[in-house]
Amino acid sequence: MAISLRVVGIFYRSDVELPSGGSVKDVLDAASAQITPGNSFSYSTVTTNGMTSPNMFRAFYEASFKSGSSGIEYPSGEYMLAEDLLARPAYSVWQYYIFDADGKFINRDKGFVPFDDSANARVEDGQSVTWRLVNVLAEPTTRTAPRLVRALTS
Repeated sequence: MAISLRVVGIFYRSDVELPSGGSVKDVLDAASAQITPGNSFSYSTVTTNGMTSPNMFRAFYEASFKSGSSGIEYPSGEYMLAEDLLARPAYSVWQYYIFDADGKFINRDKGFVPFDDSANARVEDGQSVTWRLVNVLAEPTTRTAPRLVRALTS
């Protein structure tokens, strides 16, 4: 069974084999276990409030490579991105998206589903998983001075 895995920002893209489908976690584990000459992939997790989720993705490239989307050439080396839930005003968090064989986003409107949920985060043959590190504002980027607020509301 071929499932495509992509991690945006570290330029990682690979097809993994799972005998009968599995969770998004199973896809990540299969990609981490693949032996690819000159390249490697790994991820780490964090457990918060009893839920485990990825907090860092890493890819190592022995040779330079071209970005599949921009065509820009990048030098060999380690490419790693980690989420930061404490940064302000914006924090970063990893999100995953599951697409069917036609590229239709299939986990839309499900809300937060843990990546190791084998029923609701299930990936089947021909589907793909894309991870993106997104920024979320935790507070306003600008604050109105209290004096100005009183003047505007008087």
